[in-house]
Amino acid sequence: MRIKRLFLKVSEFLLPPLCIALALVAYSFLFNTLIAPVEAGSYKVPSDTPAGTRLVVTSTVISSGIANNAQTSPITTAAQGALILDDYIITCNGTGFAGATNLELSVDNANGASRTAATPFGTILIGDVGANDTLIASRVFGAAAAILTLESGKKVYLHGDDHEGTGAGICTVDLVFTRARNDATISAVNLP
Repeated sequence: MRIKRLFLKVSEFLLPPLCIALALVAYSFLFNTLIAPVEAGSYKVPSDTPAGTRLVVTSTVISSGIANNAQTSPITTAAQGALILDDYIITCNGTGFAGATNLELSVDNANGASRTAATPFGTILIGDVGANDTLIASRVFGAAAAILTLESGKKVYLHGDDHEGTGAGICTVDLVFTRARNDATISAVNLP
């Protein structure tokens, strides 16, 4: 009985320091084997938006906000990182677009094939985006109709080819992107 009491008394004094010592040994082991070998700056936190993931931005466009033959009406902000434009969808209200003969989509890329206002990547007859119309580029023009890489720092523009837009028709333009780089992003801009 005395031995048991003695053991309990000794363990009351030894147990807390023993636990602290074990915790320090465990921390030292983890630090030296798992954390310390990673050199400063060599570890990158995995991206929440890795390359290959989809991004859809939706711009609302009023017909009278469409410019004539000029990249003065962006429907996106400047891309932050390279993005691949896979498709676009235009959905109109009960009025739709009016004014120009064609509606055009272009980019201001510095490299590759020119896709400026003079040579747009998307040309749509204005009659195809009239009252209550929905146009899905990949279905109308084929699977590769809209595929292009939007360079970092560049924008997507919407314009008419021979006249600015007129009227109060409202359409949404959904741009479907795939990230070419981790964390690449872009935002919509509404017109006007």
